[in-house]
Amino acid sequence: MIVILSCHKNLDKKDSPTIIDMKFIDYFSSRSIPNLKIKFSNQKFSGTLIGSPINILDTFETDINGKIKHSFQNTENYMYDLKIVWDNKHFQTDIIYVKTGEINDQTIRIKKFNTTKFNLSNLTNKYSTIEVTILKSGESYSGSFKDTVIALRSVPEDSTRVNINLANINLNVFKHIDTILFIPNVDTTVFTFQY
Repeated sequence: MIVILSCHKNLDKKDSPTIIDMKFIDYFSSRSIPNLKIKFSNQKFSGTLIGSPINILDTFETDINGKIKHSFQNTENYMYDLKIVWDNKHFQTDIIYVKTGEINDQTIRIKKFNTTKFNLSNLTNKYSTIEVTILKSGESYSGSFKDTVIALRSVPEDSTRVNINLANINLNVFKHIDTILFIPNVDTTVFTFQY
């Protein structure tokens, strides 16, 4: 997800339009990302954003060159943001502040999800259920625990926390594993866990 914020602070520029001229590219290859949907919204800022409604103003789609262009008239005390519409392919968390009343010519680098596979072996037959969660991508799996391979989306070139919970409720046996894994920039990474 990408969040781009702007807040009107300079009263001298309140009559000047804000121009967004942004290009979205792949983090690693620097290739343009066409057809990426971006949501444009604003929110009233009055010292705090708590309880302020978010107004969706429009949705843009990047062109063949990965660009969006938009201009708007600044509304005093409003914060504007752009967010990638969830598409199951891209991950982005950077916050970019847009200066109101100016041209904001920026290039945004976005990572595509890759796949992390977990080879899970139930050697002891001590546990009957398993839950695996990759915190960075929010992907998770839960089900009965047998020798299995699960595949979850992950963020490449990043260290991420992985939680593994094992249980056998009938025997009152529980185990929690909290580990950090480095996910390389390859299509599929495989980790093996045996319990």
